[in-house]
Amino acid sequence: MASNSTSSWQKTETYSHYQFNHLPPAEHLRLAQEICRSKQLKTVCADPYTATPHLNKIPRDAAEYNEAQKLLGVIQSQAQIAAERERQTMAAREAERTRLENQTQQESLEQMQRNIAGTVHDSYKCATSTVGTAIVSFDNGHYWWSDDGRCAAEDQKDTLIRHCAEV
Repeated sequence: MASNSTSSWQKTETYSHYQFNHLPPAEHLRLAQEICRSKQLKTVCADPYTATPHLNKIPRDAAEYNEAQKLLGVIQSQAQIAAERERQTMAAREAERTRLENQTQQESLEQMQRNIAGTVHDSYKCATSTVGTAIVSFDNGHYWWSDDGRCAAEDQKDTLIRHCAEV
């Protein structure tokens, strides 16, 4: 019985592949535009990974080729912008990590005080000290300070969630 469902799936997959390869250029372009929602979005493609194979199937001598190339250009530009954003995000994260790693104890103290005062809202890490008290770090664990209550509240919330999940 399992072989019938596999066989059926293979037939469906084969038919879909056959059907894709035998669509006319106008249909490939229409599907790509629909997938990208190019009429509404104009400068971005909603699903470039699904649209691109349709656009690549349009031959150079087809009337739809130039329109397909424009949409491919939008997709390529979108990918380049996304890659640049990712590169900038990674560089900013690395710069912040390096800054925190190299800050002095005094700078860390000032950062902790700003967080406790509520003038900034940096991410933080919680831990338990060697003597069993809650501690908090605002610099990825470079310096640790006595918990101002945020770690205890987080721990209490986690305990409550676990308890509710057990019930």
